[in-house]
Amino acid sequence: EVESGDSPGSVKLTQSGLGDGYSSAAYGDYTISFKVFPYPKLGQEISPEEYRLWLTVKKAQPKGLLQGHVTIAPIHPVQQPGDDPNDVPPEVYDARKVMVYDQFGQKLISLIDIGHDGNYRQELSPGVYVIDINHAGIDRSSDVPRTIQILPGETVQLNIDIDTGIR
Repeated sequence: EVESGDSPGSVKLTQSGLGDGYSSAAYGDYTISFKVFPYPKLGQEISPEEYRLWLTVKKAQPKGLLQGHVTIAPIHPVQQPGDDPNDVPPEVYDARKVMVYDQFGQKLISLIDIGHDGNYRQELSPGVYVIDINHAGIDRSSDVPRTIQILPGETVQLNIDIDTGIR
């Protein structure tokens, strides 16, 4: 059982048993991390009195926000009179994603959907990230890849123009 201010609640702490590292659970704005020590080993007997629980409670750092607008063009090989270049069908946005990688551009952290209005937004933990697109077909953009830094409580605006390569 836990309590934050006047708000009582409960958190279930579970250790997977697959390693001797810390396990974590979230409660409101807090992260509860724990570790049972010593970690059991095959053939080693441990008396109940030897076990210890290491527990830490930390207030979570506020997240930051990545947001922007994605422009996708051209949609047709030849623009006809009366065609609205801003009239992008929803399935064109559905096929594209904004990709968030770790600071080295190696590990995918988040795959962000683009709304049918071209806007996207994603909360991210503070840190350095590489932003790219999923390059549907022969898509390209001079706006990405781009390295950004997310700071607690701040917003990073990154607009992306995608050239579909249609000529």
